[in-house]
Amino acid sequence: MHVSSILHDVRLLLTGNTSATSDKASHGVPAVTQRASTAPPVSPIKNSPTKLNRYLRYAEENLGVKNATIHEFSLASHGYGPDILEDVADSALITCGLTAEDAIRLKRGASDWWNGPEAKH
Repeated sequence: MHVSSILHDVRLLLTGNTSATSDKASHGVPAVTQRASTAPPVSPIKNSPTKLNRYLRYAEENLGVKNATIHEFSLASHGYGPDILEDVADSALITCGLTAEDAIRLKRGASDWWNGPEAKH
């Protein structure tokens, strides 16, 4: 009897189902109560001028884009940051001075970098 009662309580805790707790209270077992989440809402990362520089340094070190930082001014003047690079046309990035290969590398790595821990610093 005790094992099934414990398993029942564990199931209630895991599923968050409190509808069946009233019968437990009548047997001397306290009812399970749910708590509201107290975690603060997470706001999206905001783009900033330093994020582009940090992403370009990351691209040089990890994505094989040689001298990516020399394109920082050109990319910034067009408003291209790591938050939108994956949506920028290859031809637009080539106009900024990147090779076709480097444009592809920058675009492929941007989303992972932007959503990863590196962008949150």
